[in-house]
Amino acid sequence: MRKALVVLLIAAFAISAFAAEIHYGVTGGLNLSNFTGEDADDFAMKLGFNVGAMLDIELFSVLSFQPELLYTMKGANADTGDGSLALNYLEIPILLKVTPVSNDKMDISVFAGPFVAMKLSEKITDSDGDELDLDEDRYTSMDMGLNFGAGVTMPFAGETKLGLQAGYEMGVTNVLDIDDWDDSWGPEPEAKTTNIFLSAIIFFN
Repeated sequence: MRKALVVLLIAAFAISAFAAEIHYGVTGGLNLSNFTGEDADDFAMKLGFNVGAMLDIELFSVLSFQPELLYTMKGANADTGDGSLALNYLEIPILLKVTPVSNDKMDISVFAGPFVAMKLSEKITDSDGDELDLDEDRYTSMDMGLNFGAGVTMPFAGETKLGLQAGYEMGVTNVLDIDDWDDSWGPEPEAKTTNIFLSAIIFFN
């Protein structure tokens, strides 16, 4: 996955060389994260937040490239209320954005692209909110997936623009990391991250 991260960053720099305009901004918002997979039935959505910075690299009048650098909180709650799992990541989405509606009042866009995430911390708590002291991490150090959604931006003050975007992140890799799993027990358990996000954006130029 580290190779995938390097490839995404190289692609971002290469595409920016052809940019007509580059806009920069900050973003922050809410996450509703969970897990999906055959072994993820005992989880429920967990509320978290995301915050970071982004570029909007305009390639053509309706097409732009939007790399982001985010601190994002994911994980899940136990559906019985018996505890929760917090996975905090440094995440890099690399998005291609199409803006079919653009005028003096607002821009409406849709976006899609891959993301790579590096785990910063892992925390499992019980029903009383006490952290469980585990000998080793139970989840992988990196995650990878797809990100897609839609957004709207409007003029705010001077060259500043205010935006709102909503989307869905779908992990494509198994984030469970069970070193002592024995194949004689059956297939290794599998869980993939999911996240519904709503974010506000301020573009400064």
